[in-house]
Amino acid sequence: MFSPLTPLDWKRRAVKYYPQKTAVIDGEKEFTYKEFGERTDQLSVALHKAGIQKGDHVAVMLPNTHYMLECFYGICQLGAVMVPLNYRLSAGDLEYIINHSDSKMLIVDEEFSEPIEEIEGNLSLEQFVIVSVAGHETSLNGVD
Repeated sequence: MFSPLTPLDWKRRAVKYYPQKTAVIDGEKEFTYKEFGERTDQLSVALHKAGIQKGDHVAVMLPNTHYMLECFYGICQLGAVMVPLNYRLSAGDLEYIINHSDSKMLIVDEEFSEPIEEIEGNLSLEQFVIVSVAGHETSLNGVD
């Protein structure tokens, strides 16, 4: 019998069978599968408390770090849809994508917030969060 392995199934399986193995290496930071699972679960809970539900879209503009990886899993395990944004796009292009994606929330790294601040008044978002992750001072879910 064939059963496809989805990314979320893979994560649950890795947490169950390899909890102490290294899952993520991001510069000086390393997380085991158990820690990675806990971090993505915390992000899901925080997003749920912020009102994000199954089927909602969450736009994300972060550098290629563990925070972005956590968003891929934390958003999707809620049943929400992640809308990754390219920080190299112009403010106008970002405005178009965000508004036409029906995103309810935007999570953006402080380093990339300038074009968002230019278009903030034109965005149809319910909320947006600027986080400082470039220097790894904080995380999206309240844990370092």
